[in-house]
Amino acid sequence: MLEIQDEHNLLLNEINLWLDNRKSRRYGFISHAHADHFARHERTLCSPQTAAILRKRFNIPKSKIQSVELHSPFEYKGYILELLPAGHITGSAMLHATRKSDNKSLLFTGDFKLRDSNTAEKAVFKKANHLVMESTFGLPQYVMPPSDVALSQLIDFVDESLAMGATPVVMAYALGKAQEAHFLLGNNGIAPVLHPSVAKMSAECIRMRIALPDYYFLDELCPERHCIIMPPGARKTKFLSPLGKIRTAMLTGWSMDKPLPSRYKDIDQLIPLSDHADYPDLIKAVELVQPDIITTVHGSTMEFAADLRKRGFNAFSATGKDQLDQN
Repeated sequence: MLEIQDEHNLLLNEINLWLDNRKSRRYGFISHAHADHFARHERTLCSPQTAAILRKRFNIPKSKIQSVELHSPFEYKGYILELLPAGHITGSAMLHATRKSDNKSLLFTGDFKLRDSNTAEKAVFKKANHLVMESTFGLPQYVMPPSDVALSQLIDFVDESLAMGATPVVMAYALGKAQEAHFLLGNNGIAPVLHPSVAKMSAECIRMRIALPDYYFLDELCPERHCIIMPPGARKTKFLSPLGKIRTAMLTGWSMDKPLPSRYKDIDQLIPLSDHADYPDLIKAVELVQPDIITTVHGSTMEFAADLRKRGFNAFSATGKDQLDQN
C-alpha cells in the first residue's frame, strides 16, 4: 500500500497519492499549510481550512485544490479516504486510507498534537493496520508542561518586561503558534500587536471563524499594555529598531533541550509551547491506533522506532537504516 522512497517521499502507490511531498506531483495530500509540508501539486487534497490558507499564503488557484471536510469519507480508486483533525494548527489533517478489497488501512499523521489548543481542531484517531507518524519529539526528555503552565510563563514574561520599561516581543511561527499567542494574550488583557505576516494569517483564521481577539498592526499607535508577536526570522529586521528597549521570548518545544541550543542565545526567555506531539503524546497515539506496523518520519525517527520495538511494536524509521541494523 505504501511505497517509502525515503522519509520525505511517501507514496500510496496503488492510487498514486503522495503524502506531504515537497516536490510538485500530479496528486498530493497536504496535511497543513506550513511550508515544509507544501508543494505546488497539479492537484492537492487537503481540508477546507488548509485550502483557504494555501490560497492566501501561496496563491494556489482554487481549481488545483480538492478540499474535503474533516470526517467525510469518500471513495477513490478502490480506497476509502478520510481526513481527520490532527490538532497541530488550524485545518491540519491526518489521512486515513482503507483498501476496499481487503479492508487493510493506513493512517498518515503529518504533524499532530494531542494537547489542548485554542486555534486547532482536537486530534481524532482511528485504528489502522499501518501507522505513519511524525516523531519530532520522539525522545523521553520531551515532556511538555500543561498549556496553562506555558500560559502563565508567557503572561509573567510580559508583566516583567513591562515593569522593566521594555517592550515584550514574542517570537512564534506566523501560522500556528502565533495564533495561540494571539489568543492567549488578547484574552488575558494584553493587546496583541502583530507583524504583517502574523496579521495576514490571523486575519485568515478569523475569516474561518477562529475566535481570535482584536489586534493591532505593528505600525499603529499601540496601547500601553501590549506585546508584539512576530516570526523568529523577523527579529533582525527593521521592525524592532524603532522600539527602543525590548525583551524577547521564543515559543518552542526545543526549550526542553539541556543544554539549550546555541541558536537561542540572544533570546531572553524560552517558553515551552509547541504545536507538535511530545513524547507521551506520541506513545498515546500509537496506543489509540493499535497498528500492526509503524513507520516513523521526521525528527528522532530511529530512536523512537527503537523505543517502540522495546515496547513490543513492529516499528521502523522511514530512513530504513534501522531495518538494516536488524538484519
